[in-house]
Amino acid sequence: MELDRSPLGHIVLVGTSTLRNTISKSNLLASLGFTSDDIRSIVGIVEKCNSNSEECSGDEAAKALDAVTRLTLNYPYDMSAELNGMRPWLEAFKSGDSKALGRVILLETDTVSGRAAGDVLEGVFRQYGVSVDRETVSRLGIPGFFVEGINNLLSMIRRVAQDIIEAGHCPLINLTGGFKPESAVALVSSIGYIPLGYYIHESFRDVIYIPLYPLADKSGARSVISRGIDRGEWIGFRDPPEWLTCLASTLVPPGKAAIGREEIQLSHDIIEIIKTLSR
Repeated sequence: MELDRSPLGHIVLVGTSTLRNTISKSNLLASLGFTSDDIRSIVGIVEKCNSNSEECSGDEAAKALDAVTRLTLNYPYDMSAELNGMRPWLEAFKSGDSKALGRVILLETDTVSGRAAGDVLEGVFRQYGVSVDRETVSRLGIPGFFVEGINNLLSMIRRVAQDIIEAGHCPLINLTGGFKPESAVALVSSIGYIPLGYYIHESFRDVIYIPLYPLADKSGARSVISRGIDRGEWIGFRDPPEWLTCLASTLVPPGKAAIGREEIQLSHDIIEIIKTLSR
């Protein structure tokens, strides 16, 4: 049996870090050749976008957001929480691993700031040469419609995950962007549909990996893990179930898994997480 690694489809919750960081780190714009007057103008427009002002529109706003896109391309991990969370896969993609970012789907709030931040990230991914799609989650982020927005987010994640699977990709979800309630609902929505969630830990400043299948079928996960073969730093699995193959595919770029001709291997730390989540 020859095992194959599937391309990955990243579902990304879009936050406003690129807008906020442009405001707080506006000095970085000078490194791109912008004058002081340019910077004041860009920051003024971005502040309107970030505050959901309807003035965030037209040619001037488009130019300002293009500047934010350029800034994010030059400083991806300083400017974007979402890209910082995707660093292992993004670096693998830049090094020639096209499967690491087979497709990206941006889920943005139904707000001016959500659309502006989506514009920036879409521009960045297109510059990288990544296939990118955008979805606006109806009513998400609109005052007075919290429950409806959250319900729409749940439905959207499950629909998009199914689309990714039907396209032959393994889905995984970037939980870094957005507010904590949205991230929590996104995590719950993903259980049973998406093999891996990930985010940048605010204190650790490192990517945290959350295998989700054990939360959907704890006894099934325990049964599979118990059959693993200790290989020192790795645990090996022959004839792995589909969920483990898909999980391994998502973890190859971060170096937490390896897929050979007849065996999948997972790192000990990932196995320990799976064991913990399947208790």
